[in-house]
Amino acid sequence: YSCLWGSYTTKVLFIENIKKVGSEIPQKYSLSQNYPNPFNAVTQIEFGIKEKGNYSLRIYDVTGKMIQEVFKQDFEPGEYRTIINAGRLSSGVYFYRLESGSVVLTRKFVLMK
Repeated sequence: YSCLWGSYTTKVLFIENIKKVGSEIPQKYSLSQNYPNPFNAVTQIEFGIKEKGNYSLRIYDVTGKMIQEVFKQDFEPGEYRTIINAGRLSSGVYFYRLESGSVVLTRKFVLMK
């Protein structure tokens, strides 16, 4: 695993990789529900990118405080999957948000230890 924490002081998430999983260009942006949910430490998130651009995926707690930016990078159109290890987070409800310009998609996940 490579640890991604950017400029944040907490080192809470590990991301295994981001893989392109489809060759078709999606007709719309998508952010799928993580699987499994609830989960214990490791979960998978899939998302669809309609247009080339810079996208970020961030994790927030229930108060709206950003916990960590998982990635912020350029993507080509396509379907992607990432595996996240959130074992350092406390049990609870969190939100993950995919953003780029006017695109904002949010989902909720539950971490149970």
